[in-house]
Amino acid sequence: MKYKPHFKLSTTINDNDLIWNLTKPKLIDFLRDRKNIKLNVKEFSINNIDSKFYKDGKERKYKATTKINNEVDIKKNKLKFKKKSRTKIDIKDKDLLIDTVNSSLLNSNEINKSLIKSHKLSKRKKKSKIESSSLINIDNSKGTDDRFSNDTNIVYINHPLTIYELSSKLKIPETEIITNLFLKGIPVTVNQVIDINIATELAESYNFEVVHKSSELAVKFNTKVEDAIFDSLKPPVITIFGHVDHGKTTLLNTIIKSTVKEVGGITQAIKSYEIDWPYDSSSKKLIFLDTPGHEAFCRMRSLSAQVTDIAVLVVAADDGLKKQTIEAIEHIQNCNLPCVIAITKVDKQDIQILKLKEQLAEHGILDESWGGNYPILEVSAVINKNIDSLLSAICILSDMQDLKVNLKQLGSGVILESYLDKQRGYVTNIIIQNGVVKQGDIIVADNHYSKIKLIIDEKGSKKEQVLPSSIVEILGFQSILQAGTTFDIVKTEKEAKFLIAKEQKKEPTFDITKILNTRVTLDSYKNKSSIKQLNIILKADTHGSIEAVMYAFSKISQDKVQINILNAYSGEVSQNDLQLAFNTNALIICFNRDIPSHLKNLSNTLNIVVKNFQVIYDLIDYVENSMINLIDLEHDKILIGEAVIQTVFSMNKGSVAGCLVIKGKLEKKSWIEVYYNKNLMYEGQLDSLKHLKDDVNQVYEGNECGVMCDDYNLWLERGVIKAYNLQEKQKEL
Repeated sequence: MKYKPHFKLSTTINDNDLIWNLTKPKLIDFLRDRKNIKLNVKEFSINNIDSKFYKDGKERKYKATTKINNEVDIKKNKLKFKKKSRTKIDIKDKDLLIDTVNSSLLNSNEINKSLIKSHKLSKRKKKSKIESSSLINIDNSKGTDDRFSNDTNIVYINHPLTIYELSSKLKIPETEIITNLFLKGIPVTVNQVIDINIATELAESYNFEVVHKSSELAVKFNTKVEDAIFDSLKPPVITIFGHVDHGKTTLLNTIIKSTVKEVGGITQAIKSYEIDWPYDSSSKKLIFLDTPGHEAFCRMRSLSAQVTDIAVLVVAADDGLKKQTIEAIEHIQNCNLPCVIAITKVDKQDIQILKLKEQLAEHGILDESWGGNYPILEVSAVINKNIDSLLSAICILSDMQDLKVNLKQLGSGVILESYLDKQRGYVTNIIIQNGVVKQGDIIVADNHYSKIKLIIDEKGSKKEQVLPSSIVEILGFQSILQAGTTFDIVKTEKEAKFLIAKEQKKEPTFDITKILNTRVTLDSYKNKSSIKQLNIILKADTHGSIEAVMYAFSKISQDKVQINILNAYSGEVSQNDLQLAFNTNALIICFNRDIPSHLKNLSNTLNIVVKNFQVIYDLIDYVENSMINLIDLEHDKILIGEAVIQTVFSMNKGSVAGCLVIKGKLEKKSWIEVYYNKNLMYEGQLDSLKHLKDDVNQVYEGNECGVMCDDYNLWLERGVIKAYNLQEKQKEL
């Protein structure tokens, strides 16, 4: 019977001997120092054991002795020792099973894996491993969830994008895309922006299925939302939607018992209000968000729909459904929001409530009394009609949703607004959706993190901590963040840096200024005429205002004059802005941001135009008029006569065409077109007109005349001259 050896692992810890019985042995040397334990691992196989260890069936101990003759041998031995230590391999968990029956000192769960030195990869292998892992972690698209990444034939395109961004989405080299477009007659560079139509056509040529809305994308996948553990109810967030001048702010003023007055009579920012309403024998806290109704603020309305719990759709009884009303209905339906419809201004005469309800039904909003799911209430802020009923309906919807949150977890939510304040620095408005946010917490949003220095509520009071549904201002970030960015509270800076590194792998957020600058569209290649540009430096009070103004600019026709945004930031006008405007002949357009007095004097000296607006209507009108002023005068051509060239005379001043007027009349200083064989040879002004030897202003049908132009002498017999009166056209974009 062959002898099966039994191995023991012997260590020395503070001069106390410990013996571990191993069921799967490996030869282990103690080298690494950790609490006086030195451990080194070397592969050892029972099948390859030298016979001298088991001679006569006995286990023997050998002490290795080395004779060192000189310093050279010492260095060689050190070098060999280092090489051996670098090639030590890892012991797997299954190879370190301790015989717990024979050992009461340790069990398998107490083994410190940090004592085992792991195998080191060579530099080449390590580099390839890092590259392969980084390729695996790349996000396909910011617009798609990780759950969708397994379907590579679907791509999400919802805005114009650069060639580089499209290449990242499709995972196709930029050079191939550029070549593909060049063969279609569209030369582009890697940083040029192409519109959605070109991007869609290109993606489909590579067999991608393109979706343009996140709702379309979600339908294609069966997604699951994991259940969470909740601790308590949170106050509902109620967003007021509606068209301009339909009474949203007036209704809110009645609810919160305030007299808020908006500049220009319209809301131009997201504003929050908080009330306590007596409901069901207790006081219920309600958080209201007022949204702008102007078309330009669509981004703000979309963001509000994403963070709200309940929607209130305001429709004026005397105006009916309008563009932004229909847009709000789409937000409500896409986000599947519980909603109350408030028909306002019912105190007015000649209103048709039934017709309005029919219009709502056509868009999927059916009254509960008609068998639908939406309560429709007739309210009036002027006579205080049904305001209590509206608030009670909101409370009922809140109870039905059972809005619970986890107060034990770290806070998270969404950034509503961000701007630079001259006195306080960078200010960020946030809404907390879950957990608790405290002063001193580390907050992470997008590629930025910071400690929260100060929390201020809607009343201007400082807070140590805030709960879910709270809408507050925080100070701490060192830059302006994009509205709609999510944020998270983390415990350590290390975790914050990890989240930022993960975020940086995602596709960067689309820069809205690209919509206007160096755009490549299908129409631009059909009409290759030169387009004039209006350079603008845009300054606004908040990042959301910047987006709204940019959106409004994108809706202005730019077939003749294109808006070129050189700079768009929130904050005051700086000296750098004046320098840039002076060098580029740009306008400085401010929205709720006036210029400091000393810079205003400098701008006057340099003849730089700086305009500040408080109402977006006025700003848009001014920019449109500035664009119109750049357009060349255009005229309508009214045909007044035709003549045939019978002969050509040479004179000292040039050539004269001898003509016969065959229709209407020729008139001095009229606009003429000269044709030969139906081909246009010349167009310009008729400078000289003679009848016989006399200079005349007009020659009528049936008479002969001589025609001369200062800049044209290539008259040909049998050519045709058409004369026009030019009527100046009104300039338009």
